[in-house]
Amino acid sequence: MLKWRNETYHYWMSWPKINRTVTDFYDKINTWLKPISHALINFPLRVIYVLYKTISSIATMVLGSNAVEFVFPQRKGEILSELHYNGSWIQMWYDARLNESWGLPFYLSPSTRLWMAGATLREITELNSREKGSARYGLTHFAPYTKTEFQRKYCTYHSTYDGRAFYSDEETINVGPTPEQFDWKTRGLVSKVKNNENCGGGWAYAVVDCLEMHNAIRRNASVVEYSAQQIVDCDKNSRGCAGGSVTNAYKYIKDAGGLALERSYPYTFRESSCLFEPSMAKIRIKSTFYTLPPSEETIRHFIYNYGPVVAAINCAQLQFYKRGVIRCNDENCNPRHMNHAVVVVGYGVEGSRGANSTSGIPYWLVKNSWGTAWGEEGYFKVFRGKRENTLGIQNFLTAPMVDVDSFEGKGKW
Repeated sequence: MLKWRNETYHYWMSWPKINRTVTDFYDKINTWLKPISHALINFPLRVIYVLYKTISSIATMVLGSNAVEFVFPQRKGEILSELHYNGSWIQMWYDARLNESWGLPFYLSPSTRLWMAGATLREITELNSREKGSARYGLTHFAPYTKTEFQRKYCTYHSTYDGRAFYSDEETINVGPTPEQFDWKTRGLVSKVKNNENCGGGWAYAVVDCLEMHNAIRRNASVVEYSAQQIVDCDKNSRGCAGGSVTNAYKYIKDAGGLALERSYPYTFRESSCLFEPSMAKIRIKSTFYTLPPSEETIRHFIYNYGPVVAAINCAQLQFYKRGVIRCNDENCNPRHMNHAVVVVGYGVEGSRGANSTSGIPYWLVKNSWGTAWGEEGYFKVFRGKRENTLGIQNFLTAPMVDVDSFEGKGKW
């Protein structure tokens, strides 16, 4: 009995050492196997990438620089040509899976992303075939995202938060004659295109951009940049990088006593604690903001005589947008589903032969907050028509009432 007890005690005391030995062995095996398993998982992606590059190179050598258009004519050719000459789409998905800076969820495997690549190409082709205007769609830096990921991350305007009955002022505008084409961009009174990147603060950027431009127009001075980060951090009625509403943003600016300069409260691409102090305010708005009726003539008149307007739109059509005038009536353009805020800075006619020409495709010129690499250097065009409301762009339009006399110095900070 004593011998059995001593042996049991000996084994019991030895167990931690045995456990450490087994754990160390497991860790070494795992460290050795991990790169091998990773390579095996991604091997099909690499093989397809190499094959695509090889076939593309051979086709180019045999058929010339227009090989892809020759093999895949019309709009498919345009898409595939873009893929060939501007970089491999397969490599894009491979990099997106391995590079954490994309911010993509890990639950999607490389094979799933590869399947998505093919689905994306089909969707781009369908978008181009269904387009009724002059818009063209292709690969953008949003291509690796699923539609759900894209809208959750970048389409973060929440129209349900808008309390128009509580905090708005319907502006009565006497509609007068306006030119056929006009935009504030050509007059140098438009702020630079921002990029909200991984923070869904487009709703705040739209309000601040519009405020900056109205301030410059009222003072007939250069554009001064103000802080969108302040609204993202401090507007407790919205949800920061997870989304918000433009009317709550107006209300916050009024209640807080104004906005700080961008250089004093810079954008950090994430939501943080509110750092605003009343002494930092350099611009204020009046107790109300303009709201416009959904009338093309009224909107044109307001933009021409007063300045740009903030618009709530459906952004589903924008994920693959490259250039041209968007005109569509499918589910991506449902005017009742507003999930993004942008700034309408002007209007015009694409393909016209003069400032007062009416031949061509009428459009609204819209400024986005996704950087200059997207769209037409950060801008896009939406079809403008009396009976059409593409993307819901005429549903809910607002503009800030800047208090130009609120500070001394007339904006020279």
